[in-house]
Amino acid sequence: MPLTEVKPRALEWLKKDIQASPPEGRGDLIVGNVMRQFGGKAAGSYRHTLNDETTDVDIANMDGCLVYVIVGRITVGEQEITQHRLGEAEVAYLIEDVKTITVHKATAIVIFRR
Repeated sequence: MPLTEVKPRALEWLKKDIQASPPEGRGDLIVGNVMRQFGGKAAGSYRHTLNDETTDVDIANMDGCLVYVIVGRITVGEQEITQHRLGEAEVAYLIEDVKTITVHKATAIVIFRR
């Protein structure tokens, strides 16, 4: 299952916004800013894991969604997506036909419908 890359409307603005301050405590603001850059219209959510935890995020009811990795690593089906530096991601990924995303330790993501 190949993932489709989706580019933001204003990449440099998005990078600067994410890098401006740590995402913790800014979840709602980050979700709104990321969604606007990728044309998100429905509700989105910010998820993060700590250094010692891994979690599965259920996306079965989303009928296709976009995920933007702020920093860290996720697994979608058999594919891994890694973003080593905070705010350096250049694309979001359109995820279809998958029921869960595994969010590995020390990771922050935004998930939303397009």
